[in-house]
Amino acid sequence: MAIFNKKSKKKKNHEDIYEEYYDEYDEYDEYEDYDEYDEDEFEEEDHVPPKKNRPETSTKRERSENTMRKQEQEAHQEQAAVIEHLNNENQQFQKEMQRQKTMAERLKAEVENKQQEIDQLTMRLTSSSKSKERILSLEEQVRQSEELRIQLDEQLLEERNKSTEIEKQLRQQDLMKNQIAEVLMEAKEKAQQIIERATIEADRTVEAARHETKKAVSEASIELKMINQEAANYHTRILRLQSETSVLMEDLLNKSSRLADQSLD
Repeated sequence: MAIFNKKSKKKKNHEDIYEEYYDEYDEYDEYEDYDEYDEDEFEEEDHVPPKKNRPETSTKRERSENTMRKQEQEAHQEQAAVIEHLNNENQQFQKEMQRQKTMAERLKAEVENKQQEIDQLTMRLTSSSKSKERILSLEEQVRQSEELRIQLDEQLLEERNKSTEIEKQLRQQDLMKNQIAEVLMEAKEKAQQIIERATIEADRTVEAARHETKKAVSEASIELKMINQEAANYHTRILRLQSETSVLMEDLLNKSSRLADQSLD
């Protein structure tokens, strides 16, 4: 703005100089009205026209015009230099804006990738929840197996009580010793078979349930540790990305502010 005011002031001074010297030149017009000579009074070969002196104001006017042209040329050169400087600043600003735009696109792509990682972690957490449900189901199976074993123990106890009662009855029946002995042996064999079968089945069921429970708990624990580690790493990357974005945006705002101040000056 100061440059254009300076140019306007110079132009006004130039017009004042023109007007001043034109007025001064008009004062010397009287010298142009010299007397005319009669051609008959002199012979043609001897006539020499008088030499006309150049007015001093004409030389001053030329110097003034040269000075004004030089000042105008300097003003144009100064204006061209300022425009070129502003154009260079604008080009640098455009390049910086393009670089920041590219950086923003790269950061956006990285954020999208991080979002995909979050989705994957969410799926793993969901899978971990299913593993917990499986563990609870296995624990329920173990509980049911324990209840079944208790029921079998009660049945065995009942059978033993029955056997004891039968033995008492057999001992009371001396006449039926052989029959009582056969019935007793058969009852003992059945009871022993039931006991062995129930014990084996219960032990097998409990052992299998315990093995599955330990395996599921171990797998779930390892998977949870991996998920927690990935979540911690992701949190660290997000914090670093947020810090880099804040620094870049602050730098861009500072450069934009400086360019705006220079353009106003």
